[in-house]
Amino acid sequence: MTDEELKKEREVRKESGYTTIDVVIYSKLGLNLRLSGRIAEKCKEYENRIYIKTKFEDTNRPIREANGKSILEILSLGVAPGTKLQIKVEGEDEKAEKLTLLLYDIISGNFSEDRKPYPEHFNPW
Repeated sequence: MTDEELKKEREVRKESGYTTIDVVIYSKLGLNLRLSGRIAEKCKEYENRIYIKTKFEDTNRPIREANGKSILEILSLGVAPGTKLQIKVEGEDEKAEKLTLLLYDIISGNFSEDRKPYPEHFNPW
């Protein structure tokens, strides 16, 4: 992926008092317990309100929103691989933007320990 494509993919928007970004779940396991725990743990370090919202392409499925500080609410979204999410962080300042990009990196697997949670030969399914 070129720098230009990465920049466009990580486009942060500021709207209605929130900083938002869209992210796709690339993990084979979807938004599982381990990943949900990392998200909630990181969100609890900040006072901002943080929401994770499903964004389905077809309109037949309901859009759901979870509090980013609650592992159970995140898991209840039932996010499968390939699902598009929206991260919403309260505030439009630099701190909110940094947190938004940090959560984007955690969810999209840009952290080295999340890229390959299992050895190449291991298939959990």
